[in-house]
Amino acid sequence: MKKSTGIIVLLFVALVFGFAFAFQSISADLIGPFLLNGSRFMIGFLITLPAFLLKKDDNTKTLFIVSSINGFIIFLATNIQQYAIGFTSAGKAGFLTALYIVLVPLIASLFLKKKIGINDRIAVLLALIGLILLCNLTLDDFILEFYDFCLIITALLFALQILVVEQYVNQINPIKSACISFFVSGILSLICSLIFEAFDFNIYKQAIPSILYLGIMSTGLGYTLQIVGQKVIASNDASLIMSLESVFSVIGGYIILHEVLTIKELIGCLIMFIAVILSQLPEKKKL
Repeated sequence: MKKSTGIIVLLFVALVFGFAFAFQSISADLIGPFLLNGSRFMIGFLITLPAFLLKKDDNTKTLFIVSSINGFIIFLATNIQQYAIGFTSAGKAGFLTALYIVLVPLIASLFLKKKIGINDRIAVLLALIGLILLCNLTLDDFILEFYDFCLIITALLFALQILVVEQYVNQINPIKSACISFFVSGILSLICSLIFEAFDFNIYKQAIPSILYLGIMSTGLGYTLQIVGQKVIASNDASLIMSLESVFSVIGGYIILHEVLTIKELIGCLIMFIAVILSQLPEKKKL
């Protein structure tokens, strides 16, 4: 796969993840986070299961270990995010979750000894400025409470998930890996739902359209294509491209929930697009 194709794939992933926020918002008023995520991940598992059964894999041990770890991280991240998002402002939630754009290069630099180029540093700074504008943050929003720390943990988990995928993406089959990850995330979420949440089938039926989008598009396609795209896109650049989900969440809110975009939000979107473009420009070689 060419790098340009990988960029397009991850842009599509960002779009799918971004529009998912609107459906998550609709579902959050109807069912609990564990039931929502358990349902969506089991749909993703069923979608990818045929490819898992038909295609043989030579590196089975690595596939199961890495995919199980990835699935557990996704289980923690998505459920903590869904739980915390109802207790803080949407703008702050979007900003704190997207902090993985800073955490990915930071973790890669500290623990994986990866150098961060000047373009990536400027791009991350621009993306943060864009997020502040996009999420309509004020000075009061930077006073952190318990649920805000939950969202920072979510950002850390998403950063770890991106780095785990990058480390092993060339050793495993992406669709088979996604299938196992979905199964782990789905089963753990459903078990927690049975323990901690009540179930009402009549209410659950109302959430089915949102669950289908989240299961088919956001989970089945989104997480699978993320692994595919990261085969040719480094983690730093991948995190910046996928941070555009914040931009697409605003657009999705406008289209699906009829939320109005302000000039401030539009400027934030533009700055974030510039940051992603900058991250893809080649670094100047030192003489």
